[in-house]
Amino acid sequence: MSTRVSSMQRQSHDLAICQALRQATEARTRSDFWASYVRTTLLDVAGVTEISSQQAKQASRAFLDAEMVAMKCAIRTLSARRNATVSFVSRIPEHILLQIFAILIEIDSPRILDMEYERRRSLGWIYVTHVCRSWREVALGESGLWNRIEPEITYEWMLEILTRSSTRPLDVRLECGITDIDVMMEMLGVQFSRVSQLYLGIENMVNDRHWLSRLAQPAPLLESLSLSFWNSDNDTAPPQVIFAEAYPRLQSLVLINSFHLPCDNQVLRQLVHLEIIAQSGPDMSVTVQQLMPIVAASPLLESLTLENLRPDDDIYESLSVDVFLHHRRICLPHLRDLALHGSSCAVPLLLSQLDVPVSAIVSLGLQGLIPGTFSPTWDFLPQLLPWRRNLSLGQEAHAKPTFDCLTLDMRGSVILQMTAGEHLPGPRLSITIPYRSNHRRIPDHLNAFHAQGYFGCIYSLVVAPHTLEAPDGVERLLASPGMSGLTELHLLLPEFAESSENVTRILNALSLPAAQEDQGSLWTPALKHLVLERPPYVPETNPILTSVKDTLISFLATRQLQGRPIFRFTPVLYGANQELAERAEIFLGRSNSDDVTGNGSEGDSG
Repeated sequence: MSTRVSSMQRQSHDLAICQALRQATEARTRSDFWASYVRTTLLDVAGVTEISSQQAKQASRAFLDAEMVAMKCAIRTLSARRNATVSFVSRIPEHILLQIFAILIEIDSPRILDMEYERRRSLGWIYVTHVCRSWREVALGESGLWNRIEPEITYEWMLEILTRSSTRPLDVRLECGITDIDVMMEMLGVQFSRVSQLYLGIENMVNDRHWLSRLAQPAPLLESLSLSFWNSDNDTAPPQVIFAEAYPRLQSLVLINSFHLPCDNQVLRQLVHLEIIAQSGPDMSVTVQQLMPIVAASPLLESLTLENLRPDDDIYESLSVDVFLHHRRICLPHLRDLALHGSSCAVPLLLSQLDVPVSAIVSLGLQGLIPGTFSPTWDFLPQLLPWRRNLSLGQEAHAKPTFDCLTLDMRGSVILQMTAGEHLPGPRLSITIPYRSNHRRIPDHLNAFHAQGYFGCIYSLVVAPHTLEAPDGVERLLASPGMSGLTELHLLLPEFAESSENVTRILNALSLPAAQEDQGSLWTPALKHLVLERPPYVPETNPILTSVKDTLISFLATRQLQGRPIFRFTPVLYGANQELAERAEIFLGRSNSDDVTGNGSEGDSG
């Protein structure tokens, strides 16, 4: 009842305001308010003519300028008041605007655009200050939005940024040969004590050494330092200019194209994030032996990234797993994220010397010494990672797998991903193997992980059947452990009919009932979602091959007949798929339960 009374009172109040405003407007119209004001103003300067003195003309212009400024100010005030009541963008709450602006800063920073005939400066996210007065006031009022110094900033704009950021710590990116020298001098000079994050791109280690030397001064706020050496070699080391006393808050260090440290071991002992991306190439990459002392001196690391590793000696390729298992291990008890990328046996060799927590997120990139080769030490990874099984024979049958499911993507590079569960916190493992490596070894790799209890089922498989070796490539892949739990299958179709033999083979194999003594090695009873994808180089207008269509419909019909129907069928990136979707619709299963995973999308059937 009280709500209804309040609403009626508000309506009555609003009606009174509307009536009063209409009366005011009519009164202003009758009195010719603005015309009268202009006539009065012009009468004030009527005595000044073209023959008047220069002093009188200047006074007249100054008087009119002042009146015009006052009128413009009044118009801006009235416009702002009007927009505040009718414009949605002007009524967005300030805290929401600041969140939007913060996102825009990350994705649209001010930069130089290379046009066809010229280079043009883009304001990026700063354009939001041109939308309306309220947005501008919000943006200018938050000093935290103005603490970034980008590489191509002008000296004048840098001074404006320093003013708008007030006393905020600065996030600075400088690149030798690109950044204005005066900006470099200012940021690595009097403003260095305000810098909290610094990226410094060094074009030449010899010619730009003086810029590195400037890092020797105290940096009380610096928390993150990234050094990128564009034209570097492994023999030239940067000067040691970073010391714990001058960098008390430094916790993150990133080195790109170099593994030589610009700091002492005391700095390493306070780091929580270390990233070393060495140069690529057999002669330029960094060895495991060169990196292990650095890792050993960094006991507080929570995040570690090491890229472009190579083994100390090729002899490790021929050694047994026992040699790797008996290496002395460095303990990193706080490690949460580990990313390693290396050639040959470098990644297994480094893992054999690390004690990684079982709660860590691990990402491994494996590369053969020669493109297309597969190191036998990669099969040691399940025993070198922290989730290996240490169970007696009687316990193994009842032990729960470490990861709930595995997804296998063989679309380009082979990517194995193991997770504790969708959207759940916990350990994760991702392994990437180059596209040109031998796909025939992937089942062996899966067997090695399954034997150590890493996963129970393969949830999703993305495969280009025409890349699997004949005659038994399809069968070996489908016979991999955990394949009976496959729920989602993505098939990347070939462009030409002569390459479609394995598509037929894999669909026929998935229609076969398994032998009684072999529970689902070739028959995947859990399969519910089938996706057809075209290769990215094939035009969208290319139709799906007729032979593939017929095989697909036969597959769907057979699965339905055996009581294991497919519930969803999705032809992705195919323009003319309506006819195929209609044919497939007849053989798709129907379910009101949550069996069918995923969300519907355009082009789905069933």
